Amino acid sequence: MARAKSKTVAAPAKSVAVRPGTAVALPGSWRERAAQSIAKGKQQSAKLPAASGNFLSFRNGSISLGGAKLENPLPLVLLAYTYERSYFSKPYQPDVAATPDCFSFDGEAPHAEAKVPQSDRCKGCRFDDFGSAANGKGKGCKEGAKFAAIHADSLDSPEKIKSAQIIVGRLSVMNSKGFRNYAAFFEDKGVPIWAGVSVLTVVPDSASQYAASFESTVADLSDADLDAIASRVDEADKVLLMPPPDMEEAKPAPKGAPARRRKF
Repeated sequence: MARAKSKTVAAPAKSVAVRPGTAVALPGSWRERAAQSIAKGKQQSAKLPAASGNFLSFRNGSISLGGAKLENPLPLVLLAYTYERSYFSKPYQPDVAATPDCFSFDGEAPHAEAKVPQSDRCKGCRFDDFGSAANGKGKGCKEGAKFAAIHADSLDSPEKIKSAQIIVGRLSVMNSKGFRNYAAFFEDKGVPIWAGVSVLTVVPDSASQYAASFESTVADLSDADLDAIASRVDEADKVLLMPPPDMEEAKPAPKGAPARRRKF
């Protein structure tokens, strides 16, 4: 049974969220998965901006899931993370769920299921230019990070780890910069980010609506615990790469409305 210690250490720090000597890629299921996660993590974090359902909300500097407030700070096991770009033609409304007109997971080109691709490539798209945002500042196409995780209370047993709900969080461009540094801490140590507990804290911020930060907590994880966590990584990767649902697909088009056209 795994028990997370209460002491948290802000990353970067000397403490590593796994027992010494277990980070190397030796034969064994979780160790092989660790090496794969580290390699993939480096590829994804390199793309991140420098210096309801199962989605977490950080509105007003609090953490909620499906409208229910969660503890803040929130202890999580981060299973995977990825880069994301999204463009919305309509103004942001905090109480209205919306689907991006265009989005990308690789930063190279719009996803094949983007509703209205704005260009054939991300680079060179007019919404990749600063000043293209609706308020005249920043980019119209927002860059950020997305992560998949399970609650740290599932670390009570391998069985709980395997059945825990995977939840997803999106970080704004400003908060993704801090997350990039946090992820790099594990990459530099040669440790998968899921080998310990990451404590998420969200506070209100006047400039960016909310500020999110992570701290690593050393956890006493057995090989059975790590094997169970590793078994969820592929599932988490698939969750992160699922196209967003079309929130308007159930609404009938007005009579005489023109067909939706591509923007390029």
